[in-house]
Amino acid sequence: MKLNIEKINAKAPYKVTPIPNVHFVSFLTDSGVQYASGFDKDDTTMPITETYQFSIINGNNKKSPRDPKVRETIIAIVENFFMENQEVMLYICARCEP
Repeated sequence: MKLNIEKINAKAPYKVTPIPNVHFVSFLTDSGVQYASGFDKDDTTMPITETYQFSIINGNNKKSPRDPKVRETIIAIVENFFMENQEVMLYICARCEP
């Protein structure tokens, strides 16, 4: 599984940087929210193909205002995943309240 950081940054309004040793990138918003976003391999679902879970994590737990640049950055990351990989992606949405 690979992501092309240069291609993501060519489309994303926020600059993404790779997180070493994982398939995640991080970016900092104008309002100071630090996001990590990426893909975890999931071996529990489809044994015949590569399957990944996609995650978006608010790393510093700051309240995030509506920010269309976050949406565009996430779209650039997901688009790049499909351009660079032929695997299947799973999206699991779980909202955790402190």
